[in-house]
Amino acid sequence: MKIGETKESRIVEIIKGVLTAKMTVPFLIISIGFGIILFPKAKEMYADYKGDQEIKNFERMLDEGNEEISVELEDLEESNPDDLALGTQAPVKKDFEGNASIIGIIYIDSIDLKLPITEGSDTKALDGKIVGHETSTVMPNEIGNCALASHRSVTKNRNFNRLNEVKKGDGIKITSINGTVEYEVYDSYIVPRSDGSPLNQPKDKTIKEITLITCDPIGVKNPPNRIIVKAVEK
Repeated sequence: MKIGETKESRIVEIIKGVLTAKMTVPFLIISIGFGIILFPKAKEMYADYKGDQEIKNFERMLDEGNEEISVELEDLEESNPDDLALGTQAPVKKDFEGNASIIGIIYIDSIDLKLPITEGSDTKALDGKIVGHETSTVMPNEIGNCALASHRSVTKNRNFNRLNEVKKGDGIKITSINGTVEYEVYDSYIVPRSDGSPLNQPKDKTIKEITLITCDPIGVKNPPNRIIVKAVEK
């Protein structure tokens, strides 16, 4: 014992220490539990913020002139087995380099959607509040079929959560490095995830077409089907 410390006071200090430890351990356990619960939501909020900032940055560059915008795209040698759009061909190589991390913005007013478009449709590329361009198809707003995929989030209005609500006649607008094009939906249907036919290029070599892709049914691990929405330039 320390000088001047009685046996009784020492016992009191020990009891205080034990009580403090007993209170600290549950507090730590509760804190860790809250952290585990809140982390996915915090990650989602950060992804949303980052996506919104990317849109603002891209729109700013558009205001400064399309000719100043370029993007850096990774050259992929073959289709990734984790692609949301399966059954794809080898990706087409593109020679862009520059200062934008996204390649466009998609707007669907009927489901209150506005999302940045990035390159790639595998799970890594689609990590966030974004739409991914399937690399085996033409770039947004080019002649041909441009396929765009996004996760079927269980959160309402997030990503392609409401893609099943898009119907024939709805409008879709895409602003990209190739300008702004307005499309009109002409078909929507469901296919097995291994069916790559929605990515086929149109026989008419003069039209601009987009194909939107997401999972179905919602909330299922490794969903077996894909919702397909087709639209053509107005």
